[in-house]
Formats: sequence, C-alpha cells, structure tokens
Amino acid sequence: MMANKVAAAAVVACALVFAAAPAAEAANPRVVAALVAAAEKEFDAGNFARAADLFLEIWKQDKAQIVVLYNAARAAHLAGQVDRAEDLYREYLALPNADAAITAKIQPHLQDLANRRADAKAEAAAKAETTGNFALAAQLWGDAAAARPDKPAWQLRRARALHLAGDKAAALAAYDQYLARDPDKASGQGDAAKWRAELAPKSLDDMPVPKDPEVVRPVKVAEPPSKLPAYALLGGGAAAALGGLGLYLATQGDVAQFEKDTQPGADGKVAGLSYSEANSERARLNGRIYASWALGGASALAAVAGAWLLASRPAGKVAVGPTGSGVLLAVRF
Repeated sequence: MMANKVAAAAVVACALVFAAAPAAEAANPRVVAALVAAAEKEFDAGNFARAADLFLEIWKQDKAQIVVLYNAARAAHLAGQVDRAEDLYREYLALPNADAAITAKIQPHLQDLANRRADAKAEAAAKAETTGNFALAAQLWGDAAAARPDKPAWQLRRARALHLAGDKAAALAAYDQYLARDPDKASGQGDAAKWRAELAPKSLDDMPVPKDPEVVRPVKVAEPPSKLPAYALLGGGAAAALGGLGLYLATQGDVAQFEKDTQPGADGKVAGLSYSEANSERARLNGRIYASWALGGASALAAVAGAWLLASRPAGKVAVGPTGSGVLLAVRF
C-alpha cells in the first residue's frame, strides 16, 4: 500500500510538471493529457504493466517530462518486470537533468530488484536440489548468496550442495568461509562443522587403533582313507574269477570222460563203472561245477565292492589356520 501511495504521488507530480512546463514542439497537449489520465487510471487500478506502457508512450510524446520515465520504471517494477524496470531506472539516472530527489529514490529500488533476482535464483536452487542436480544448485546458491550478503544461510546451502555434488575441495572452502562468519549471524555453524568433518581428512591420532588378531589354532586335516582295501577286493575278485574259470574248464574234461564211461554197450549195460561208482562221480563233478560258479559269483561281488570303494569320496574335511592378515579356511572333499 505504501508503494502504491509513493507511485501515486509520483504520478501527481507528473501531472504538476505537465501543467507547469511548456509543451515541446512535437508534443500534442491533448494527446499527452489523455495519456496522463489513462496512465493514472491504470496505475490506481493496479494494472501496473499497462500503466508502464502508457507512461512510456508519454515519454515518447514529450521528452521534456522526464518524471514520466521514472513513473514508467516504477510501474514496471510493481508489475514484476524486473529487467524492464532496471533498464528504465538506469535510463533515468543517465539523464543529464535527472532530479536529485528521484535519483535518491531509485537506488533502493535497484537494490530491491537485485534482491528479487537473488530470491528467484534461490528458489531455482531449491528446486534443483529436489531433483538431485546438486552441481546446478551450488551454482545458483552461490549467485544468490553473492547478491544477498544478508542471507548467510544461502552460503551454507551452497557448501552443502557442493558437498553432495562430490566437489570436496570447493565444499571444504565453502564450509570454512561460512564458519568464519560471526556466529551470531550464522546460526547453522553446528551443521556446517559436522558436515565439514565428514570431508576433512582425519589425523592418525583420531583413527582407531586396530586390535590384535585373535589366535586361531590350526586344525589338522585328516588324511583320506587308504585305497588298499579296494585294491585287495579287486585283486581277490580277479583271483576268484580265474580260479573259478580254471575249475570249471577242468571239470568239463572230467564230465566228458564221465559221459564216455557211462555210455551203455551193445548189450545195454555200462561196462566201465558200477551204479554206485557212477553216482559218486556225478556228485563229485556237480560239486566242482557248483564251486566254480560260487567262485565266479564271489569274484563279481568283490569287483563291485572294490569299484565302489575306488569311486566313493571321503567326507568333507575343514581346517582353519592363521595367516599374516587373518585366517585361512581349508576345505577338502
């Protein structure tokens, strides 16, 4: 409201100047008067952008009325047109006949525009932080803090953004710059010191002393079981197989002779052997055949058992032994 009153006063001053000053040769008094009335109306209604346009039109019509240039700058300022307002303020300051009282008013206005730019950059920096773009955030916080020395918290936010962006050296320097401020003007020094400590290299005195490694007694790994029983079974099975085969072949010769001796003659009688002798010989031959089969079966069982012992693996064994940097775990299957 105060700004509106000041601007309105400037407009009134403009009207007074128009009334007092003689119109330039190129100015049309009626046109100028109509523009002044329209500009005042738009300004009072809060239509500052439109008022700025009308004040500039008046300035084009009559360069003698320099106060309207200030009015245009002030209206653009209130409309939020930061760049346009600054250009118009500086154009007024460059006039050779600029009014000293108005010039004094312009300096704080320019500072306000600088503050608005800084606030906009701070807002953009905060948005960059939310998206994880900490490098951009650090740059924006730096620009904003440079324009607003009265915002030390922005220096700390720049340091933190540099920290999170991975720029260790720049972050350390920024933390130190912030910590060097007056503590009464930098309330976040506790956070700054804590965050700086995360980056600062630690001295040997601050590093924990490693404990001596615990002594681990070695465990002897058991030797794998002997394969001799397997080999013995295989060897015994082979001997049994050979013995059974030899016995069977030898018995076959006796069987052939027995069958020859028990062939009946022309009279239908067996001449070589009596009935009891034939039965006794048959029983002996059958026993030898059964024995050869038994030896063959035993050899097969021995072969299977020996092969299984050779193919089987002993149970896993684990041993732990100390080394220069810890312990060694040895596993045997």
